[in-house]
Amino acid sequence: SVDDLAECIYQALVRPETTGQRYLIGRECLDGKSYAKLISSVAGVKLPWFHFPDPIVILASYLFSAIARVLRRSPWWGLSVDAAWTLSKGFVFDGSKSERELGVTYAPIKVALEQAVRFYRGRASGRLAGNADLSQHQ
Repeated sequence: SVDDLAECIYQALVRPETTGQRYLIGRECLDGKSYAKLISSVAGVKLPWFHFPDPIVILASYLFSAIARVLRRSPWWGLSVDAAWTLSKGFVFDGSKSERELGVTYAPIKVALEQAVRFYRGRASGRLAGNADLSQHQ
């Protein structure tokens, strides 16, 4: 969560022994499908009924990346080869060093996603309310 990140930054700043160190922040590693399922659950929305199998997505990423190199632009939908493999295999990292050396305990990723959903829904409702206010003045 943002709170976890802020705590890690603070702890790194107040501990002289962390000067020059690098830390991975987080604990849970999820692949794209698991991440999408968790977001769906937290947000209370259904996942799309259809999804492309990983081999198709990876193959498309190679094609899109080749076309992007020729056109000198980003791949369509941001689907680079690295992004496709990350969606397939997940974000694999080990944040235990930051827990050990900074003394932090991470909130479950579900908590961070619940905070994110609340934030974006609040932001969207604010925009909708703002648009409604604008339409009254036209």
